[in-house]
Amino acid sequence: MAKPLRDYLNSCTFPGLLFVTDAAGKPIPPTLFRHTLRARLDALGLTDLHFHGLRHTTATALADLGGSDAEIQALLGHQTRQMAERYTKKANQKRLAGAAVQRLEKGWNR
Repeated sequence: MAKPLRDYLNSCTFPGLLFVTDAAGKPIPPTLFRHTLRARLDALGLTDLHFHGLRHTTATALADLGGSDAEIQALLGHQTRQMAERYTKKANQKRLAGAAVQRLEKGWNR
């Protein structure tokens, strides 16, 4: 899924990281996007899904893939590094816990 998005973004010229546009290529205001997304999700009966969930899922996936605080901050437009750290902290804890379990298993299997 990342390759089609990367290819699309590479084919466009934007003044920044913006890819939510109308048919004419003009930016869609965030509130309009949120309201439209909400209406579509509601129409599909997906009332438990929310706009912010897209950001959370993106940040979590990037952190799980080894993305840095700075990368997450840049991609999602977080104002502070601490906002991005909430995702990398969890990902690092999972990674370190997995490494610790492997170390223990090696030690026990000697």
